[in-house]
Amino acid sequence: MNSKYYKSIVVLRKIAMMQRRFVLPFKLVRSRFYKQPSYFPEMNRKSKISIFMELLFHIFRYGAIEWHYFSYGFDIKSFRKQNEYMDDADFMWQNNMLNMIQTDWDYTCLLRDKSLFAQILTLWGYQTPHVLAQINNKEDADIFMNSIRGGGYFCKTLNGECGKGAFKIECDEKHWRVDDKEYPISEAKEIIKKRLLEDKYIIQNIVEQLPEINSIYPHALNTLRITTYYDKTKQSAMPFAGFYRIGANGGVADNWAAGGILIGLDIKTGKLKKYGYFKHGYGTKVIAHPDSGFVFENYQLPYYEQAMKQALELHEKLKGIPVIGWDIALTSNGPMFIEGNDNVEMGPLQLSEDRGLKKEYLEIKHKCLG
Repeated sequence: MNSKYYKSIVVLRKIAMMQRRFVLPFKLVRSRFYKQPSYFPEMNRKSKISIFMELLFHIFRYGAIEWHYFSYGFDIKSFRKQNEYMDDADFMWQNNMLNMIQTDWDYTCLLRDKSLFAQILTLWGYQTPHVLAQINNKEDADIFMNSIRGGGYFCKTLNGECGKGAFKIECDEKHWRVDDKEYPISEAKEIIKKRLLEDKYIIQNIVEQLPEINSIYPHALNTLRITTYYDKTKQSAMPFAGFYRIGANGGVADNWAAGGILIGLDIKTGKLKKYGYFKHGYGTKVIAHPDSGFVFENYQLPYYEQAMKQALELHEKLKGIPVIGWDIALTSNGPMFIEGNDNVEMGPLQLSEDRGLKKEYLEIKHKCLG
């Protein structure tokens, strides 16, 4: 049983936190993160000294930098209560323990291996991108390159996160494009092969999203994230929170960490909220897409009810994993499940909900443990 290691892991983490509390103040100063622009410039801001001291206090309390400090609006006077919000690093640790250690068996490999995940969903009759090839070595890369006869392909690392390493290929007899940039065919092949050898990859067909979603932003597959948990006390899967992600500024991935926009979502109705948020370093908040001008507020996501129903069904089939974040594309044939993620982040969920979720998550954790 994995749970027998829990106490030892807790002790090791406490030792690691002591070291982080010493190192991270220097990282905070070097990063100059405390000088980030406000996400709420229309409101009355705290002094620079107050902002720096609060960031420093967070490090000593949690052993982590609060990278969501400005997007949460903690820099605004009398706006948000910080003690109601859960630290992202603390949540990731607690959630990983819940999903992998405080259980009899670790089932997270069913989600982390993207090729295996696609096979399981196909077997169960859910829509998911077809895996054309898995690239483990140079021989696999050569076979794939020789098999290309035109069309669109999406390449992503087998165990990657946040869109890291992902890229898109589109080609015909005369034109080859990598991430929407055209190259001479010989040069494109060299670029593709070099990237495929940097990691283990799976190759999938490019998913055709709904035309109305494509009109908002066509260069990335824009996805709905629904986070669910398995309530052992009720013996059923339940919704927790969600958001919608859209690519921006020419990027081919919708991931927040890659410059995409995170839009708040009403988890009950599937309607978008007023603001879309960029991760710090890419921008602040917007009410409309910077490329298409599409206004987010009150837009009803198509197939939302069906997507939620299927996410809950799937989680009940995978109930050995307490908390799962589902990435879902909206296509003409309905919801298509792109990935399931056990290592979800709390920051985007709290941004989407416009409130702290610490109390709610601790209650959910208790329900997951039964």
